[in-house]
Amino acid sequence: EASDFNNHYRTFGYHPLVAFDAITGNFLGAQLRSGNVYTSRNVVEFLEPIIRHFLDDLHIHTLLIRGDSGFAVPELYELCEKYGVLYIIRLKANAVLNRTAESMLEMDAYYPVDRTERYYDTFDYQAAKWNKERTVMLQNERPGGEILFSPMFVITNAEEWIPEVIIKMYKNRGLMENFIKEAKLGFFMDKTDSSKFVINEARMWLGVLSYNIIQLMKSWVFPSSMKKWTIATIRQRLIKVATKVVSHAGKVQFKLDETFVYLNDYFSVTKRLSSF
Repeated sequence: EASDFNNHYRTFGYHPLVAFDAITGNFLGAQLRSGNVYTSRNVVEFLEPIIRHFLDDLHIHTLLIRGDSGFAVPELYELCEKYGVLYIIRLKANAVLNRTAESMLEMDAYYPVDRTERYYDTFDYQAAKWNKERTVMLQNERPGGEILFSPMFVITNAEEWIPEVIIKMYKNRGLMENFIKEAKLGFFMDKTDSSKFVINEARMWLGVLSYNIIQLMKSWVFPSSMKKWTIATIRQRLIKVATKVVSHAGKVQFKLDETFVYLNDYFSVTKRLSSF
């Protein structure tokens, strides 16, 4: 139900909209959508309550939204500008942008051809559907061993930041892919094989909630050396643990094998948990 063909992935399924906190890795929101909707569909309605929560409830006023080119729509820019939120979003290349990038390119004729070459710049740009000009950060890159340069365009309202910083921050967006992978492989957020949309949506939310519970436990309870553990590692070392149940004098005890390899890690976590 509501599972349609997605041309980008060339398959039938859903196209969920998700947001993560890049610092903590926590889910900020998720919305299950039909497979044939465009990436930015309902993004303003999805993000505005999240932004308001940070501003009004948490009183956090320095926010930055980062997204790929599927979210490069003026409605999102205007939402961020309305609330004073910074944004870094990739733009899809077009003829105007490519001509601008080419005109701004000043190559070093003596740069070794076998080494990657990069140049950065900034310019103002206004697409036909935009209500004003906005700042675009440009990276012109020629991979080592190649001849042609490939431009990357990122739109932002952080005009005072240098292009190198903006581009680097955008490229760190790949961290979100790791969060999504963990949610799918570790918590089965994508187990949406029911014929009913509402059941698939409930399964997605079970995955989201389970993911956040483990994230909070890692943040509050796990020592620094264990905070980057995936749920697969946590299951193997802390949850799927062989024990012997012993009842004595009205008390029930769980005895671990003294040869248990991760005994120190286990007690480190359980001791911290017991303090809550």
